[in-house]
Amino acid sequence: MSAQDAPPPLRHGLWALARFLRPYRWSISGLIVLGIVASFLETVGISLLIPVLGGLSPHSAMKVMTGHFLMDALGLPFAQIPPAERLQVIVTTMLGLILLKNLVSYVLAVWTEGTVIRVERDLSLRILDRLMTGTSYRLIGRYPLGQLLTRLQSEPERAALALRGLIQMLSTLCLTTAYGVLLLLISWPLTLLTVALLLALSWLLRWPAHRAHAIGERRSQAIAEVSQAAVETLAGMRVVRAFGREAFEQSRYRDRLHRVNTLQLRGAGLVHRPLPLAESLSVMVLAVFLVMAAPRLVVQGDQMLPLLLTFLFVLYRLLPRVAYFHATWVMTALYVAGASAVARTLDPQEISAPVSG
Repeated sequence: MSAQDAPPPLRHGLWALARFLRPYRWSISGLIVLGIVASFLETVGISLLIPVLGGLSPHSAMKVMTGHFLMDALGLPFAQIPPAERLQVIVTTMLGLILLKNLVSYVLAVWTEGTVIRVERDLSLRILDRLMTGTSYRLIGRYPLGQLLTRLQSEPERAALALRGLIQMLSTLCLTTAYGVLLLLISWPLTLLTVALLLALSWLLRWPAHRAHAIGERRSQAIAEVSQAAVETLAGMRVVRAFGREAFEQSRYRDRLHRVNTLQLRGAGLVHRPLPLAESLSVMVLAVFLVMAAPRLVVQGDQMLPLLLTFLFVLYRLLPRVAYFHATWVMTALYVAGASAVARTLDPQEISAPVSG
């Protein structure tokens, strides 16, 4: 493959996708705000486990000020409530925050789908408008008809899927950051250890993205070849039957479709690979955490137990998010080739122009 025919780098597809999103910048900004709000509500709700667990201990049920910054900050809003009612109020507040978070998450999911649908629709219309302009003859001469049909139908859908992946990654990043702050407030030495292990995990999980992008570019071309074979066969059906070339055309279409399926399976393998790997490594992270936390639990007893249990629960919730973040990044790299293809259709020179940064 020559340098001219080589697929564009991953950053070009992301750059093209970012430019397509300019008309939706207010919608994207609203989605980011909702992601931050949902992350804040979930993190605060989970953090209330600390005073709940502390209130279950007979030695600490009457304590409001413990000397630990986070425990005291979480208990302060409930300090004026009688001890007999304090636990019920904290639990009710925690449940209310989680329910509100789920409502915000629902709005976020519906809004995300609406934005993705609009982007896919508008990209298809922009491509059609481009083909209907005075330069459409040049474009039709540049691309086979099957490839143009693919650009008009399939590639906007894949670009929209890449957009969905980016939004999901931003939401996951917001929640991961909020969880990290909570862990830091509980115990900064254990958090630093956790961050080091998570960075190692992230380094192991980042390599499939570049392979997924290459597969996505090849799949884009393969889908165009399938469309082209279908167009040629159906348009020339009379000639195909007159010369008895049915078996040849069926074999050609089957071979191209098999190539698409093979690339789809390879892409699916890359998308699903981070999840089992991350789960296996997550068990190691939890084991290391328990070994490190056990001595502190023995020394500090009841006061440390709510903090460590909450730390463990947050860590248990955090680790799958890290795996999901990387799996979504691989999926986005797989689909972002659609944005590159749309950019090449809208402006053949656009994708090859230098990209700053």
